[in-house]
Amino acid sequence: MRSFNRRLILFIFSLLLGALTLIETFSTPQSVLAGPTEYPLLLGVYTSASLQVAVDEIQAIDSWVTDPNKKTSIAGTFMDIEFPNPDWNVPAELNAAWNAGYTPFVNLVAGYETSPTRTASYIASGGIDPAIRTWAQEFAAWSNGGAKQAFIALFQEMNLDNVDYGMDPAGYKAAFQHVQQLFYEEGVSPDAVSWVFAPNGWSAPGDPSFEAYYPGDDVVDLLGFSSYNWGTDPSCTPWPSWDGPENVFGPYLDRLRVMAPTKPIFIAQTASGSVGGDKDQWLIDVYNYAANYPAVRGLIYFNLEKECDWAFYLGTGRKLESYKTAISIAGVGHQHPIPFAFDPHPSYTFEDVWRAHPFAGVPDHPDWPYVEALYTAGYTAGCSADPPLYCPDDAMLRSQSAVFIERGIHGAGMDIPPNPAVQTFTDVPLAHWAAGWIEALWQDSYTAGCWSDPLKYCPDRQHTRTEGTVFFETMLNGLNPPLDPVVGIFADVPSGWWGEAWIETAYNDGLIEPCDLGPPLLFCPNDPLTRGTAAYMMVQAKGLPLP
Repeated sequence: MRSFNRRLILFIFSLLLGALTLIETFSTPQSVLAGPTEYPLLLGVYTSASLQVAVDEIQAIDSWVTDPNKKTSIAGTFMDIEFPNPDWNVPAELNAAWNAGYTPFVNLVAGYETSPTRTASYIASGGIDPAIRTWAQEFAAWSNGGAKQAFIALFQEMNLDNVDYGMDPAGYKAAFQHVQQLFYEEGVSPDAVSWVFAPNGWSAPGDPSFEAYYPGDDVVDLLGFSSYNWGTDPSCTPWPSWDGPENVFGPYLDRLRVMAPTKPIFIAQTASGSVGGDKDQWLIDVYNYAANYPAVRGLIYFNLEKECDWAFYLGTGRKLESYKTAISIAGVGHQHPIPFAFDPHPSYTFEDVWRAHPFAGVPDHPDWPYVEALYTAGYTAGCSADPPLYCPDDAMLRSQSAVFIERGIHGAGMDIPPNPAVQTFTDVPLAHWAAGWIEALWQDSYTAGCWSDPLKYCPDRQHTRTEGTVFFETMLNGLNPPLDPVVGIFADVPSGWWGEAWIETAYNDGLIEPCDLGPPLLFCPNDPLTRGTAAYMMVQAKGLPLP
């Protein structure tokens, strides 16, 4: 490899640089991940009536628990936007929670108090705007610019057919955004409210899943969902089954984490019946499961007798000591107020290379600092403008590398070069989208193509991780860089192979990390070089500052 001529070196250079605009995943070194912030699992409770009437039920639970570090943090309630006398009911309901030391979690609904039906599309088109504006005005006055705060789960369980606004994904998304906009127009501070997307975990077979209703990361602050262990009592459920947290929560949590990995999660409604299993053990298992699942930051228990005997505490009646045991674990805690839950979401450029909300307590996307550094320096505009995406898991292609390299040579603002008058490479027709870029790369002597007879460029070929070491090591140390003596660092790199010294030198220079820490340590030399890995290598080779 030391005898590579300039065109061959630059051919590999172009191979790898093109990779910067493709997608395929490689995990960025763990040392650069934004570490999770340790926040406790917050406890919440729903009462048997409105909080104005029954907040003392939560206070009684806290007195029974006795440990101030395991007190309830969140008071759950249900409110209809059109309920009469909002000038009284909005502040009275919210103050009942706040003044008692709890942050309100409001399931804000429509259609419970009125007719005709309040469909999502009707709400989105302005059908109840006066009521929404009035409610928002009262909330704005109560919250006083963020001095008081509340979670608002807007039109929860929209994926069920038992609510007026349900079963209309497009209408729901429009209604969510419309209501939020009206709140802001009426003076509600973003610091005062955390907007919650709170479907039921379950959807009927054939109905749209909750993902279809998600209105987007830009308008949702927190995820929630409802899911219950109904038990086997036929008097309270037509679906008799005793289920632990792996079934009650697990599938829905997994899907929420895929749908919106940056967001904190509340188990917004849950409880267990008493027939069909050990409710005491269920409580212990559920709180332990929730406290240890990534991004879950709250569990609000439906502590009342409704369809089933859900309650764990009934004052003069049932008091399950297992609840005290369940919440005694280290991961459960108390907080009031909860300011970190209402902090603004950290900014990021590309939707698929995200930063997590600190309250979620999970790492940022591993490629975020490197991709953001490339974007800031003008080396990439991503793979999509609408929505803005970087495609960190795509493998890099040579056609895309021509654009990247030329802009690296001549500046990020370089105009699109004209297509050549005469075809240079037999596999790059004059009408090819990258023909001008590839020709410019050839004229600048930065590529020799991929084949000499006939002359080919191989515009659709992927780069490998080994080729990446050649390119970025050359970028770091110049043409024909001195290579380190081979010591056999990686178990999957053949001894004496041409790429071995390049790989070990790039690794020693901090340009690339193993693909598997083993043991044994692996490099995966023939795996595609992804756009995420290339971003890391480019930043390291160019010494670009991280955000």
